[in-house]
Amino acid sequence: MSTAPAPARAAPPAAGARDGAAAVPEMPRRGMVVYVDTTRIVIDLIAADGVRPGTVVSLRRDKIPLVHPVTGEVLGELDEEIGIARVTEVRERFSVANLETVASGAQIQIKDRVVAK
Repeated sequence: MSTAPAPARAAPPAAGARDGAAAVPEMPRRGMVVYVDTTRIVIDLIAADGVRPGTVVSLRRDKIPLVHPVTGEVLGELDEEIGIARVTEVRERFSVANLETVASGAQIQIKDRVVAK
């Protein structure tokens, strides 16, 4: 009596590739400025958001409201980059970043949006 080898099993599909779907790139995490000093800021993004020392973040401010011309529904706002900062320290509930550039005439403010680059 001979024993045949067990049939080979197919490897499970890679994460994100199940059901024929292509892997979708993860959206950058968004946070907010919670404190402003002369050369540094504190943001509410942390390690769980993918932030590490050295992470570069874009500081953004809403500028132009977008209203649908037919329905009158507010669709959102176009924003502009008002500065760049680099994270120097990541703590449990916040991160500290040094300001690298600030747009001419702009000042970074509490509630400005933060997007990891």
